[in-house]
Amino acid sequence: SGRREIARGDDPPVPDRTASGGAGVSAGAVGGGETGGSASARQARSEMKSRADGEAVPVPNEATFDGYSYEDRVMALYPNYNIRDQLNKSDLPTDILIEDPGWDEKKGAAAAAAIEQTVAYMKEKAKKAVPAPANDNYSSSESEDLTLSDFEDDPMYGSAVKRPNLLDYSTSELTIFFNKLRKNLIFDAGFRILIPRVTDEYCWCPFGKNMKRWHQITDSEDEYGASSACFCADKGGKQFTPKGLMDHVKTLFDNPNGDLSSKKCTMHFAVHAYLTKLYADYHEPGVGHKDIYNGNTKEWKRAVEAGALKQESLLQNALRAMHIARKEKEEAEEEAQKRKEKMEGLKKTNVDLAKKMEDLQKKKETFNIKPKEILEIPPERVKRFLASYNNYWEDKRRFLENIEHSKINIEVQQEFSLQEFLDKQFQNDAKNDKICSNADRRIEKRKESIRRSYNRVDPEHGEDDDENEIKKEIVEYIGSEEYNKHKKKYRDEMIEHPCLFLNIKSGKDEKEIDKGKEERNQFLKKWNIMYESGASATELRKTTKNTGGGKTRSRRGHKAKLTKAEREELKETEKELKEMEKEGTAEDEGGPTRQFYSSIWNQISHLVISVNYDCDLEKLKSVLCEFGYEVNDNDDDDINEFKEFTEFKLFEKAASGVNNYYSPRSNDQIKSFIQQSMKIKNAIRDEDDHELLIEQEEKDWREKIEKYYRAIGRIFLHAMLDDQKIVSTSMVDLIRNAIFLSARPDHECYCPDDLMNSLNAIVEEKEFDDYVEKGFSFDLLFSDGDEDKITKENYSKFLEKRAKLMLDDMSIAIDAMNNGITLGGRFNIGHHLYGIPVEEVLVKFIFAKPKIEAEDLIAALKKKSVPAKGTNTNDLGTLQETQKQFFNVVMRNVINGWGYEDRSKFVHACTGLEAIPYDVSQAVDGDKNNTFTIWIEFNGDETYGDEDLPRFHTCENTIKLPFTAYDASGEKFLQKLNKFYDFGGTKGFNMT
Repeated sequence: SGRREIARGDDPPVPDRTASGGAGVSAGAVGGGETGGSASARQARSEMKSRADGEAVPVPNEATFDGYSYEDRVMALYPNYNIRDQLNKSDLPTDILIEDPGWDEKKGAAAAAAIEQTVAYMKEKAKKAVPAPANDNYSSSESEDLTLSDFEDDPMYGSAVKRPNLLDYSTSELTIFFNKLRKNLIFDAGFRILIPRVTDEYCWCPFGKNMKRWHQITDSEDEYGASSACFCADKGGKQFTPKGLMDHVKTLFDNPNGDLSSKKCTMHFAVHAYLTKLYADYHEPGVGHKDIYNGNTKEWKRAVEAGALKQESLLQNALRAMHIARKEKEEAEEEAQKRKEKMEGLKKTNVDLAKKMEDLQKKKETFNIKPKEILEIPPERVKRFLASYNNYWEDKRRFLENIEHSKINIEVQQEFSLQEFLDKQFQNDAKNDKICSNADRRIEKRKESIRRSYNRVDPEHGEDDDENEIKKEIVEYIGSEEYNKHKKKYRDEMIEHPCLFLNIKSGKDEKEIDKGKEERNQFLKKWNIMYESGASATELRKTTKNTGGGKTRSRRGHKAKLTKAEREELKETEKELKEMEKEGTAEDEGGPTRQFYSSIWNQISHLVISVNYDCDLEKLKSVLCEFGYEVNDNDDDDINEFKEFTEFKLFEKAASGVNNYYSPRSNDQIKSFIQQSMKIKNAIRDEDDHELLIEQEEKDWREKIEKYYRAIGRIFLHAMLDDQKIVSTSMVDLIRNAIFLSARPDHECYCPDDLMNSLNAIVEEKEFDDYVEKGFSFDLLFSDGDEDKITKENYSKFLEKRAKLMLDDMSIAIDAMNNGITLGGRFNIGHHLYGIPVEEVLVKFIFAKPKIEAEDLIAALKKKSVPAKGTNTNDLGTLQETQKQFFNVVMRNVINGWGYEDRSKFVHACTGLEAIPYDVSQAVDGDKNNTFTIWIEFNGDETYGDEDLPRFHTCENTIKLPFTAYDASGEKFLQKLNKFYDFGGTKGFNMT
């Protein structure tokens, strides 16, 4: 046909699309897809555009534009760019600056559908445009019988070229257009404004003059700009509402008369199809944006209703957000005021501490470190978490059989020394280790004898038979009297001591020792704390029985016959001993245990391990002089003056920070002290084989240090098993959580604020600014392969890496204490209780507040009135009113006037502890075991008048005062309380 002959010419004509109404695509665009137009056009577009004030503004190229943030891309595309120096983001509706992560994918789907519809539209248009041939055989119906194959790409000109006289655009050209249109974030912005401020006229025709910025950035001015046929010279320059934009593009391709020949711009049709598809499910599937429908239709009404509901929801959310923001602002202002008042008060009492706190706050502001957001956990959830925590320990107790029957009495003096207690336990356990090693050697020798007895060649017995026989005989041996005889002494020693330093047998050995049950229990047996006043009644009993004035004799393990008088005297003596034991000890009903642990928490940071150089002071001084150490020549020098060389402190006070924290010693400090000690010993000894001795001693010293740290961990474990709160004043959160919960700096419980607080308390990072200025990489400081440069923007990353390095530097101590707490991995609290929020809940189950605030102590107080029998009714009412005045007014004023030390002293006298649990426990109503209370009891039976001193009962958390309540006099109460303290009332359990 004539149509085909035209199409097959050697030089296919380029349509004059500026005249035909089609899109003005240049010859370059037809032949090669995307193009930048002529060289002169490109040069013109690259020239600097001028604002009204004359300042030159560069036009970003497409690659630069793609690297912008979403907001910056919107601003770069916004119309009237040459006056954009007067336009702020705050001037624009918020909706158009918010990126929807899934929106670009929806754009792709809408573009694909629009391309398909546009191709169909062009084909329909092309059917009407085919001229009738001149021959008589042509039927007018042929133009209606065209198939899709008639519009396929012509192989002669390549896949990107259509028969130009049939279709306006190829599929490739449409794809290029929509790829560019998807980058235009502004032309349809009005559709996405849910609640307009004044107007929703935030839409522009892509082919109008206001989209010049988009044409320039995508280098498409020739295709869609002022030089193209689809350019909207007049109406296209307007700012539209969404409905206005839809009407505009429709008028340029559609005509109410339905005459296809009058349909003009294919590109406007493509935009209309694209927007209709993009916003078809805007509110929900099947309910699109109201402006893609004709007014008053069923679809339009549904869209209007859905839009109204969404607007109402947004308004409600906005009101809630405003309320929350207002509340947060008020809380922030209140917190800032409290901090200001606290700082002003601190400046009056501790200028250095105030300065440190101010410096830390300024540092956080410099690096944009936000305060940690503490989650508010509802009481019901706290109760469930507490049940999980308690059940965890109950399960562990059930795992250790007969734990309730495995108890030891630990008798301690009123002036308890943790150092002496641990040193004594170390010696006992070292002795028991030797007993165990000897027993194990004998047992292993017997087992080996059993195995050797089966090393025979017997054709009737296979190797499996022999092995079974060996196992059977060894099992019989383990149950034999000989085996128990070897183990008896070791087990007897274990039963009598806390086993803080003993090594736990390996899994294989546990199975061989009574299936591991008996021995493993000894590491967790209950401690019955007994405070003694003066000599131990138990020791007196032993002494009396051993001597007995010759009146208690034994023969072959049995008592000799005594006379009647001797029996009466012995009976009376034993009665006296029982009374002495009862009077001389404080039975453990709660108070002594709390007192015992309180003493431990106070002394734990002062523990040392002493070195014995086996020489006199003069020899030690001589050796130290040889090594260049400064030594005084005073004759009255004491060995204590050389503690730097004779004692290794397990903890050291932090060099910086706003609190008096103690931290375990670093690996380098441990190794350095051992090497220094061995160096001094090496010089003191004269033996030729001292080097071999030194090597073994270095190993023993390292093991001893680890055992002391592990023993501390086991004490922590016992405290948790006994439901005793641990006062963690000596450790920062980072170290504490690593020891107790095996939590590393990347744990979800940490935020940059936490890490900064912990690091600030232990290390000083004055060089950070230098790291930034010098362009140091993380790898240069941390040797972790991270080549990123350290900047102020990634300071949080620096904090995490620095915190990890700090824990690694203390791994010997931390791992040893963690081993003690977990009992070698058997009690991994952090792993098993992972679901409980750490800082908000779990930590508060384990620890007590290191500092007692006045409001917390006041909240813990409760009143009780116990009148004496026969008290006059009229007097009773008057006295109880006085008690109310004392409790509600006087006691509050006294507590508010106390500092941390005085409040701690008072709580210690009442409870045996120098701290109180976190208030999270009080959220669990009705749980007596987890609600902390101190009773103020006005007792008429046990007190007699205002001259009586307060009486404390630590087992009941009670202070008993005279029934007269000191006539509601705070001055008189403090006078009596201080007199009680002067008598040493807080040192033990003689508290009356």
